[in-house]
Amino acid sequence: MQKTLKALVLLDIVESTKFIERYGSVRASKVFFSHDKLVRTLIYKYEGTEIDKTDGFLIIFDRCIDGVNFAMAYHSTIPKRTGLKARIGIHWGEVVMKYNDLKYVEKGAKRIEVEGMAKPVAARIMSLARGGQTLLSHKARRASELRKNFFTPKDLRYKCLGKYSLKGVTKPMTVHAVGIYDPDFDLPIENDKVKRVSRPSLKQKDYTLKDIAKFLLKMSCICVIGFGLKNFLHVALLDPDLVSEVTGVDFTWFSEVKELYEILLKKVKKF
Repeated sequence: MQKTLKALVLLDIVESTKFIERYGSVRASKVFFSHDKLVRTLIYKYEGTEIDKTDGFLIIFDRCIDGVNFAMAYHSTIPKRTGLKARIGIHWGEVVMKYNDLKYVEKGAKRIEVEGMAKPVAARIMSLARGGQTLLSHKARRASELRKNFFTPKDLRYKCLGKYSLKGVTKPMTVHAVGIYDPDFDLPIENDKVKRVSRPSLKQKDYTLKDIAKFLLKMSCICVIGFGLKNFLHVALLDPDLVSEVTGVDFTWFSEVKELYEILLKKVKKF
């Protein structure tokens, strides 16, 4: 047995049973076999190792960014060719790996077995994802976000979704989404094994230039109303609830003005 750090990627085909009911076992099987061949091609390309296969795959990677790149490649190519969608969960953690004897492998045993707490954690995170979505743990984000390589999409971004209680896991865990398009960051639907316990804190929120542009647009609209920007900011920061009551517009989001302003200054200094 070997204890080591790995990126665990769990992939689950969405509504696979309905797919079989709709097209029949023979036709559905042909699609699944084609799907699996395409997945294995990506596993090879991104230097992963297939551990298990049911309605989806359990795959391990030595580098977490390779797991993220695999997930992005899957979503961008395989659904178009097979008509199948999958949810993907990624976790970076310690696992125990066991290599089975060849005589058992020849009789159907898996070549490599993986155990450890990282496995159910990855499974819980995967179960939370929507079809076509990739979610990951905070550890997986830390292990991949600043390690982009040649295969990483240029527009790839991450977003914190908040803290979730995972069944069987003592402490709530922060869950993130990774992707390119807006639907990739939709809030997941809770299930009986994963419940949201808190929203992202201001420090955890991932403000992009697009978010700040929206904020500045709001500020411009406020100026048009007739308020002096300086005076309005002063009042709104002191009592956003009062301003909301007087204007009939929700300005409670002004509690975030200071932080947004600081983030904007940092981004402007980079240019």
